Amino acid sequence: MHREEEHRIISLRQSRITELLAQGYTNQSEIARKLNVSEPTVSRDIQFLNRQAQENLRFHIEERIPLEIESCFLGHKIVIRKAYEIVNSPDAKYTERLGALHLISNTYEKMREVLADESLTKEIINKVKEKQNQLEQWELELERRRQRAIMVELGIDAEETEDPNRVA
Repeated sequence: MHREEEHRIISLRQSRITELLAQGYTNQSEIARKLNVSEPTVSRDIQFLNRQAQENLRFHIEERIPLEIESCFLGHKIVIRKAYEIVNSPDAKYTERLGALHLISNTYEKMREVLADESLTKEIINKVKEKQNQLEQWELELERRRQRAIMVELGIDAEETEDPNRVA
């Protein structure tokens, strides 16, 4: 099999795993059976998907959001410049100038709202932290499952080792 074909198959499998996870399938054994692959393959794919999700989230926070905000401000500045062209035009009627001044005032107010709206900023930060916590919990659960699988392979009773009240 060619590398490109292999990558395509892996990508399709990972997409299917993502769909199953979104549908509420959390048991790796069940996912493996549904896809007719091994549990370790599912585990590796989920770990890859988790890392990819973290990278996407970081990219979104560090690059995408600032770019969108910058684009928004650039658009507002263009509106302000065009409105001032109307205000300063000797051919503009009084009502047109008044409308342009109103637009300038509203545009500056919108820019101020974006910069000063702490509740929006806090909401975004809280959502990002919530998603990061979800990803971390998912990683921890995957690690616990991986460790349980190893213990089962070694013949160790995973339930016994998890009991904090157990006397050795």
